[in-house]
Amino acid sequence: MLTKKDLEDIGALIDKALDKRLAIQEENYDRKLDNRLKQQTENYDRKLDTRFKQQESDYDRKMDGRFKQQDDNFDKKLKPIYKILNKIQKDINTAIDFFDEDVTDLKVRMDRVETRLQLPPVIAN
Repeated sequence: MLTKKDLEDIGALIDKALDKRLAIQEENYDRKLDNRLKQQTENYDRKLDTRFKQQESDYDRKMDGRFKQQDDNFDKKLKPIYKILNKIQKDINTAIDFFDEDVTDLKVRMDRVETRLQLPPVIAN
């Protein structure tokens, strides 16, 4: 007949064997769970990347449209200013040409007068 000590030893052996099997199963489940979590994380990362890129391209497209629209509006607002600036530039050029001709005519006349009256040339600063 089995003694109490024998039964305890047998129970300890069974516990040890069960602990070993449970540890192996736990490792297997942990590995499977880790793999599954890794796959799901990769899937979510891919989905998030795809959505982020899509949102980014949509945003870029909208911003490009807005910038183009603002550029067009800005150009429309500047067009009259450019016309005025061009007119001012033409007026300035006309005035410069007029005074340049006037000064040249006066110089020629002064040279003639100086020569005729035999005066020394006037040195202008």
